[in-house]
Formats: sequence, C-alpha cells, structure tokens
Amino acid sequence: MTRKDFFHIQRLLARRQLSSALAEVAQHVGMNDSALKERQDMLSDDYDRLLAYFRQGFVDPARDSMVTTLLEKTYAIAADAYLKDFIDRHPTYSRAATTLRHQPMMTDRWQTILQRFSSDLALIQLNDDEQQRRQQTNDAYRAHHDVMQAIFYHLWLSPQWSAQQAENIEQLLISPLIEIIDRQVMVSAIGLSLSLVFDPLKWHTLARVFAEADDEQLRQRALVGWALATEVPAELFADKRRQTTEMLMYHHDAATQLLELQTQMFLCTNAENDHEEIQRDIMPTIIRNSNLNITRLGIEEKDDDPMQDILDPDAGDRQMEEVERHFRRMADMQKQGSDIFFGGFAQMKRYSFFMSIYNWFCPFYIEHPDLQSVIQFIQGKGAIATMLYHSPLCDSDRYSFALAMRSVIDRLPPNIREMLGSEEALGPTLSNEEIATPSYQRRTYLQNLYRFYRLYHDRKEFLPLFPEKRNDDARMLKLCRHSLRTYMQQWLRPLGRFLVKQQRFEALQRWLDSCPQDKENSDYLLLSGALLMHNGKYADAADVYRRALAIQRSPRTVKALARALFMAGDYAGAGEVYREIVDSQDTSKAVSLNYCVCLIESMHADEALPRLFRLQYEHEGDVGVTRVLAWALLAAGRTADADREFQRVLQQEKTAPDDYLNAGYAQWIKGEIASAVALFRKYVGKSQDIDSPDRLLERFNADAGMLTMHGLPVTECALMSDAVFAEGIPDDRG
Repeated sequence: MTRKDFFHIQRLLARRQLSSALAEVAQHVGMNDSALKERQDMLSDDYDRLLAYFRQGFVDPARDSMVTTLLEKTYAIAADAYLKDFIDRHPTYSRAATTLRHQPMMTDRWQTILQRFSSDLALIQLNDDEQQRRQQTNDAYRAHHDVMQAIFYHLWLSPQWSAQQAENIEQLLISPLIEIIDRQVMVSAIGLSLSLVFDPLKWHTLARVFAEADDEQLRQRALVGWALATEVPAELFADKRRQTTEMLMYHHDAATQLLELQTQMFLCTNAENDHEEIQRDIMPTIIRNSNLNITRLGIEEKDDDPMQDILDPDAGDRQMEEVERHFRRMADMQKQGSDIFFGGFAQMKRYSFFMSIYNWFCPFYIEHPDLQSVIQFIQGKGAIATMLYHSPLCDSDRYSFALAMRSVIDRLPPNIREMLGSEEALGPTLSNEEIATPSYQRRTYLQNLYRFYRLYHDRKEFLPLFPEKRNDDARMLKLCRHSLRTYMQQWLRPLGRFLVKQQRFEALQRWLDSCPQDKENSDYLLLSGALLMHNGKYADAADVYRRALAIQRSPRTVKALARALFMAGDYAGAGEVYREIVDSQDTSKAVSLNYCVCLIESMHADEALPRLFRLQYEHEGDVGVTRVLAWALLAAGRTADADREFQRVLQQEKTAPDDYLNAGYAQWIKGEIASAVALFRKYVGKSQDIDSPDRLLERFNADAGMLTMHGLPVTECALMSDAVFAEGIPDDRG
C-alpha cells in the first residue's frame, strides 16, 4: 500500500464511506498476512450485519457509535497494512524490524528489566575490586543499552495500539522508578512512529506524558512528538483528538509552549544560513586574531612578533576588541534562537556511533557503551566536562564533541591541554536553572531532530519534518491542526509577525488561510497587507490597510498604509499620510526621506529641500540621503548643485544603476550630451532589464515630467535612447 493509497482510504473514512473504504483495504491486505486478512474479513462481516439491519428498518440508537467504531477499526487495519508495506520497502525500517522477529511487545517484562537496572548498578558499586567493578559497570550499561535499543525499535515500528497497550506504556513513561534517560528514549520512539502513521492512542499517550511526567526534558520530548505527529482528516477521531488536545492544553501553559515550539522549528531551519554567516563574517576574524596556527600535525601557538609593539602598540587591543565583538555577535545569534553549532558539528556525524538510529535519539550520558574509549581520556578535564554538561549543545553535538576530543586532544599544545583541566577555561556557561527551562530543553531537542533529518545517512527513508527548500516551509506549520482552532486567534498576531520578520511568506499564506477568525480582524488585515506587499500588490495592500485603520487606528498601521501608497506610486496619497506621521513628531530617517520623495514627485521639491539639508547634516555621509537631495535639487532647477551631489554618490564604493541614470539626467539638462550618453550606458550596463532603446525610452518616459520641466522635448528622449545603443549593448554587470 502506497502513501497515496493510504491517504485515499483516510479520505473515504472521513466521508464515512465505509463500504468503499473496506473494499480498498481488501485490495491491499493480501493472503500473505493472515492476521490482517482475518481482521479485515471480520470487520466486513460486522458491517454487512449492520447494513442488513438498516435495510430491514430496525431502529438502533447505538448505530452511530457502531459506525464510528467500524470506521476507527478500518483505519487501524489500513494503517497497519501501510506500516507493514513501508517497513518492507525501506531498508532502515526492515533491518530494525528483523531484529524484533518473534519478540512481541511485553511491557510488563520491560517494566521489570528497567526497574531492576538501577538496583543492579547499586549492587555493583559494592564490589571492592576496582577493575572488576569497572568491568561489571560497563557490562551492565552495554546490556541495558541493547535492551533499550530493542524497546526503541518496538515502539518506533509498533502497529496501532490497543487501549491496554497504551495504558501499560503510559505507566512506564510516568514511573519515577525507571531511569529518566530510558523514558526519554521511549517517548522519542513514539514520536518517530507518529511522524509516519497517526495513532490516536500513541498521540494521547504523549499528551498524558506532557501533562503528568516529573521531568522537563521528558515533557518537552512528548510535546514535540505530539506536535509533529502526522495528521489525518479532521473528521477522523474528531472526538478523541479533541479530548486529547483539551487535556494537553490544560497543563503547563501549553498554548504558549506550542507557539514557541513553532517559532523554534523555523529558527532551526536557518541553521545553514547562520553557519554561512559565521564562516564568512565571524570565524575568519577570530582565527586571524588568535594566537594559534592549525596545521596538519596539530595546533601550534604562533610566535609573538617582536616588531608589533614598536610599529603598532595598539594592535593587540584592537584585535582583542574585534574578537570580542564577533563573539558577542555569536552570543546574540544564539540568544535569538539561532542554531550556531550546526555547521561546526555537521562533519562530526560521520563516526560509526551515528550509524545507529537509536543513538540519534538517546540523551547524552557519559556512561554510554560507545563512549567507553573516551571516558578515561577526558577524565579530569574540567573544561570538557563543562562543555558536555553546561554548554548550549544538543545531545547529538555532545556526543560528537566527546568523540572528537578523543582524536584531537593529543595534538593540542601542552598549555592548552593544561587549560582544559580548568572549569573556567571556556568562559561563561549555562546554569542548571537555564538548562532546566522548557524553552532550552525544547530547542535542543528540536536541534537533535533537525540534525537527524538533515545528516543521518539514510535520512531519505524518513518523511521530512524540516523541508530542505525554503519555499516549502509552509509544511512546518503545526499549529493549523483542526483540534487547535480554538487557540489560533491568540496565536494569530505573534506567529504572523514572526513569519513576516523571518520572511516566511508561504507559511504566512497558509497560516492566514487556516485561521478561523473574522477576516475583518485588524491583526488579520495587517498580516494580509504584509503578504500583499511581499507579492508586489501594493494598491491592494493599501486598501487592506485602510480597512484595518477603520477598525483600529495605530501608528504602525498608518506607516504601513503610507509605505503601500508609496510603493504603488501614489505619491500624492502617500505624501498626505507621511505628513500626518511627520506632524506626529516621527522624525525617523526612513519616514522623512519617503516624505521628501513624495514632495518631489508631487512637484513640491522646494518644500522638501530644507528637510533634506537637515537630514544631510544629521546623517553626514549617508548616501541614501544624498541621492534624494540630489534628485530634489534637480527637480527644483538647481542643476549644478544636483550634479555635484550626484558625483558624490558615484564616488561611493557601492552604487546602484539608478545613480548613473540620475547623474545622466543632470548632464543632459546641462547640455553635456557626451557625458550624459556615457552615464546612460553605465546605467544600461548595470541594469538587468534595460536591453533595448525601447526599454530605455520607457524609463525616460517615466521621468518625462521632470525632463519636460527642464525643456527637454519628447523627440530628444528618443534620440538619446538611440544614441546610447548606437555602439551596441553595454554590459558592466560582471
């Protein structure tokens, strides 16, 4: 059964077309799986009996509940058939399933084994022989690791649960007698299972763990697994999903935490861009100003330059300030939610340790059997212990760091190795209170998941939770569940503004389409206007902002309207709104410049000039102010002054194509035709869309008002465009 077939059956069940759904299931449940076939036959017989009673006209008050039960049982058979086929077709799944053959889920046995583990360790510590004690401890952790890996596989690949199975596993997950790491692993396995096939009882179990568990890490893993579970049509399990959602939302400020979870997911996907910024702008400076050389033989200290103190005694202080500034930038990125460690640790996921899918979901603990060769090597290194337990690393990166240190520690200079013995060597670290916060625990777990879905060697066998392409990020919206519609209104504004700030407009479109609120809500209108602005529909955005202002007048909405009118080319309308903003004592540079442009385009350049001269004084050297001032001077007939300002703009390191166009106008008006042609050729060469005399003439016509004001006839515009292209198409874009 393909995923398409499974979705088709779900749609039939959502429409309560039970007969058609059973027929579809029968096609995909072959004789090679007798258990599924027997379940399907019994279900078909039950439905036939119900249908027979219905045809005979019997009135049965329990009929609706019976139909609902049959729908849910049909879904369970279809889900199990789909899971079985998926396992058979995907090697990672089938290899894990092979290890579990003839090993049924025995939760009572699991409980006995897991509860006994702690007492076994305690008994081992009573052994006076240190070598025996160490070996017995290692053996105990290895045996326990193997048991937990089997349990992980069982829960990950388990078919639809019965009510009894769900109850038994819930008791395991909230039991304080079981090691917290074991419970976290089990919750992750359930979440991974739900990411492929929805199971209402697994979903309910995660909600109950979030509500009742005694550990924040466990609760956050449960919340993430609950939120990222694959969805089914809203009509399926509607009552059960509503009850589960209500139970979860009643506890631990869940609405706020789900909103934060959603934003953290989007921030995770910025990891590659954040890494590029660090590699491009931050690390080169830090390395250049450090006192270490990285060579193929290891890390060596640089020799001090004896001439530096003589030639440039302040160089050391400047270097230190620059390094500190870049470290602060990285710290700020991290505080804002950036995953600054992803790129640095990505290459460290090639250790054999990460070939095991279980290890990607296992919380970090130094006794992990695959770290036995590392433990002795890093013992006594206080800085390493601090990095492993009190740095903002996710579990996956902690394992990478521990494994990497085994390889590089011998190659460090002696004084650096000595420094690693100090807990203060790495500077400020996270306190236990910070680590225990829900936000921190959730973020690091999401980073674990992000690394798994990006870096696991067989990651393509898993349905992606994090899209690889930015324009697919609407699929990450997890707050659009039908059962969460009650809470969408309170999420509308904060999530919408976050998506606008992050430039996630495809996700914003889906968010607005999903929200059930009144379309004349002011928050909804403001977000719709931002979406229209992004899509270049400026006039439509202005209409939306006017409707928003009619509902609630705010400075933010007034500015949005002014910007929309400005971008739509309605300079008279924009000027009126900008005048209102300026009169309200808003003297920001952006508002003032846009207002001046509106005045210039509305033939009131003389009124704009005093404002622009003041802006030039307040923002000396600002090329944006100089551009607008030059254009105002040209519009006011002060051509020589305008030409001087345009030349100042052209002397800047970074110029825009329009700078050459406007400077060309000044030369043209002065009668310097050759200079004007040269500047226009520069403009054409740097533009992406001016590739013919006709296109250049269109550009001239857009500024015809200003040109004719200076006495340039329309026929001369055509002559000028031909003159510019007389020697071929210029190209300065390279």
